[in-house]
Amino acid sequence: MNRGSYRGDRQHGHAFGGASRSSGLIRNIIIAVLAVALAATLIITLPKMNYSSDLRSLTIERIQRECDTAITYSKYLSRTASSNSNAQLAVIRSSVYSIQVLNETYASMEGTGTHLIQETVLTSILTVIDNYYTRLTTGTNTSDNQTDLSNQLDQLQALADALQ
Repeated sequence: MNRGSYRGDRQHGHAFGGASRSSGLIRNIIIAVLAVALAATLIITLPKMNYSSDLRSLTIERIQRECDTAITYSKYLSRTASSNSNAQLAVIRSSVYSIQVLNETYASMEGTGTHLIQETVLTSILTVIDNYYTRLTTGTNTSDNQTDLSNQLDQLQALADALQ
């Protein structure tokens, strides 16, 4: 009887040994699949993360340069109507418009609500520029418009400098 029970235990022992081997194999396969999935995720995600950070830093850099250009030209605006003022105002408008395009492009690439500069700030500056231009073309005093434009461009510069 001992022999039969010994054989039964031996066979029973093999059954457990086989189960532990197959569960170890399954565990190793699962670990390998997870490792491959993690590697694939990193390979796909890392370039995108670099792209996103490069896009942001390059857009901010360009916005800051356009802002500097607008402020530089605003300092040389005449308080009276002159053709030189029209040309300088056109450069300022171009810089602000470029900032607006960069802002919209960034938001469309990164998703809605990701504007770097509030749209209302840019719209307000463009309105001041339009009013300034109207006064220049009619030959009226532009002193108030120049002050408004300088203040708004300073605000834009502060917002652009705060971006990082």
